[in-house]
This record gives sequence, structure tokens and C-alpha cells, in this order.
Amino acid sequence: MVFAKKNGKGITIMKKYCFLLMVMVIAGFIFCGSQEETYTIEIVEGVKNIHNRGLQWGNDQKITLEHVRNFGDWDQENDDNYQLFRPTDVGVDGDSNVYILDSGNIRIQKYTSDGKYLQTIGREGEGPGEFKLPQRMQVEDNGNIYVASMVGLSTGIKLFNPEGKEIDFIKPDLVTTDFYHLEDSTMIYSSLGIRPGTQPTDIEGNVVSVYNADGKKVSEFGEFTKYDNPMLNFTANVALFAVDENFVYLTFLFQNKLEKYSIDGQLQFTSDRTLNYELGVKTRSMTVNVGGQSIDVEIPEATPVSKAIQTGPENTIWLISYTRLERDDEKTEVGDIVVNEGGDFSVNIISKSEAINTDLYELTIYDNEGIHLTTIQLDTFVDNFRIFGDRLYLIDSFREMIIRQYRIIM
Repeated sequence: MVFAKKNGKGITIMKKYCFLLMVMVIAGFIFCGSQEETYTIEIVEGVKNIHNRGLQWGNDQKITLEHVRNFGDWDQENDDNYQLFRPTDVGVDGDSNVYILDSGNIRIQKYTSDGKYLQTIGREGEGPGEFKLPQRMQVEDNGNIYVASMVGLSTGIKLFNPEGKEIDFIKPDLVTTDFYHLEDSTMIYSSLGIRPGTQPTDIEGNVVSVYNADGKKVSEFGEFTKYDNPMLNFTANVALFAVDENFVYLTFLFQNKLEKYSIDGQLQFTSDRTLNYELGVKTRSMTVNVGGQSIDVEIPEATPVSKAIQTGPENTIWLISYTRLERDDEKTEVGDIVVNEGGDFSVNIISKSEAINTDLYELTIYDNEGIHLTTIQLDTFVDNFRIFGDRLYLIDSFREMIIRQYRIIM
């Protein structure tokens, strides 16, 4: 500190110091005042509720994507082993081989890391090594493959060894929408809250269930939102989740929230963000063919918010989110639903447009405490995605039917 002395030089130094200090204080106030508050936190029953109002990183683009290759381009290879029909999932083993769940062709295609075909696993049917309408897949480092078929008599999860031989079959108690297998053989399911053979309006339990290696349920969490319309209880509670070593991150197709739970079911936080559109419910008419008889039904349809969720590099959480309301020509719709006497059914998904470019989706990126960091605008349609290390796979199931691979640069 400079003290003033009786000579003029000391007084001058003191004046200069006070002036500089005042400038610094004013600048500090201006700087702090210019920082927009991007989120607020309220504590409800001991749990953090985070309300994101903007991007924590502002306009700084700290994450970029570099396109590497596509899987399934029709003009790449004149070979059936490279052509995909309605792919729905991707997996990567410990040798960086890429597995694609080619759902429309009812098979799994295995490729090297640089895209060369290696192997086909599975086929259509209900016997060993077969599945019907496979929807989800998980590939372990050792090459074991878990495949979930959501409909038909083979509803459940089949385990294949690296040679493609079925070695186990798991039958969940409830109809599931997704699953994740941990290294200690813990299995995590997201559920529609209904048991096979029951009415879809009779939801029970919680959204996520955790089972140990012995098949015993050890925890469940994530509450179903109750709606006045019983059918909406079923359709609007479709859950999406991702897992890291210790936590489960849960979001919903039709609800604006991200939740974090410990494996034993303790809620860590709930987080939401400001949307560019209003949420609501509409009614859509459709026809269901039951035993050869056509029945017209009215289905409530909620406004979608998110499509998929993954854990990413450096403790980040990634979502595929909607930037706005869908236009009618951008929607994929359920066409014919045919239900056989045995309860087996088939579904036809219809794309209402041949367009391949859109600004409908973005990657919404949070930190692992629920703070909205940034977004990355996408310019194509996407139905699901996966992240493995620094590789991002965007899955277009119904239009171009390809999988785009990107390198994540942070």
C-alpha cells in the first residue's frame, strides 16, 4: 500500500492509486452486471431443482464435430452387407469394431473401425439365435451382444457371444423401452409400467428398475406423471436414460426434465430448460387391425421434447432435443398396426416427406450437475444416437437409413 506523505509527490501517488482502484471497482460492477444469469437453483425437499435460462458457455463453441464416415450409404458399396434398412442402434467392442442393429433386415452387422464388413449375426425368427423386430442393443468390450426385441413372442433380451451364438435369454417382468447391462451383471431397465398381456393404461411401479446378477430387483426410481387421459399415462411417460459408473441420467420423450439418480435410487437433482415452443396434447386418429378386423382409435399425442440421451466426454450429458414444433411434413407416423390372435403384432412406420435436411434437432449438452452448457445445431433428421469415447454416431432410421460417425473435439 502507498501512504501519502506531506510532500506533493506522495499525495500524487495516493491520488493515482485511488483513481485506479475506482476504475477497477467500476469495471468490476460493469462486468458482473453484463453476465446474464443462465440458471437458478431452488431446493425442494432437499433436492436441487435447476432451471436453465440460457447457455453457460454463451456463444463460445467449445465442442465441435468432425465428420468421419457414414455407414449404410447406398452409393458407397453395391453389396447387401453394406446396405441398411431401418437401423436403430450402434455398439462398439474393445477392439473398436462397430456393430449396427439393422432392425429392418433383422440382423446385426459387424464392421471394422474403418468400415469394412466382418460378420452378420442373427436372423428373423423366434428360435435360438433369432429375434423379431429388434430395437435396442448393447455391445460389451469382449464382443458379447445384448439385443432387445420389444414385440412378439420373443419379447425380452437375448445374449449372443462374439461368434453369434445365443447363450442366454432374459425376460423382464414389465414391457421395457431400453436396458443397460453393467460389468457386475446389474441390469437396468426403463419400463412403460405395464405387464405383458395387461391393458396399457394400467401403469405400475416406477420408470426405471435395477436388478442384481441374481435377477432380484434392488431399486426402482423415476415417478410416472399421471394425466387425466389414461392413454396419455402410457404414451407420455416414455423414458430415456444413460448410465455412467455411479449414476443414471433420466429424461423423457415428452417432458422437459433431466434427472440424476444414484444406482440405489437416490435423486441427486432435477433440471429443466427454457423451450422455444409450448407443450401440449393433440388427438390423432389411427386404425388398428385386430384379428382381421379394423378398429378406429383416437390416440392422445403429446409435444415431444427429447429423443435420446447419452453420457459424453469429460463428464457431460448429451441429449437429442427438438428446437421447435414439428411440421406435419417432417413427422414419421405409425401406419398399419396388425395384431394377431396370439398377441404378436407388426407396425409400419411411414415417413411423410422425402426431405433429408432439417433444423428440427440439436445436441443439448449439460454438465453432470444439470447445468446447460451449450447446444450444437444439427441439419439432418436423427432418430437415436450413441457416444463411445470421442466418437458420436447419429442414427437416421427412417429417411436415409444411414449412420453418421463424427469425432468429438473438445
